[in-house]
Amino acid sequence: MNNIIGRNIRAKREELGMDQRELAGRAGISAAAVSKIEKGKNIPMADTLRKIAKALHCDMERFFDGIEVS
Repeated sequence: MNNIIGRNIRAKREELGMDQRELAGRAGISAAAVSKIEKGKNIPMADTLRKIAKALHCDMERFFDGIEVS
């Protein structure tokens, strides 16, 4: 699941032409945190996901596209 969230964040960031440092600055988190989230090594809290979504001008739900609920 973390890899899917991270891949979706990376895809949106790249779609907007942002690098990790720019996203980090806009979201108020560290570039290292962005890197770990995108690699699936860190599980972001809901508040962090909201900040990232706001910085990427999208709904937080977009990050969960592709996750199967059973």
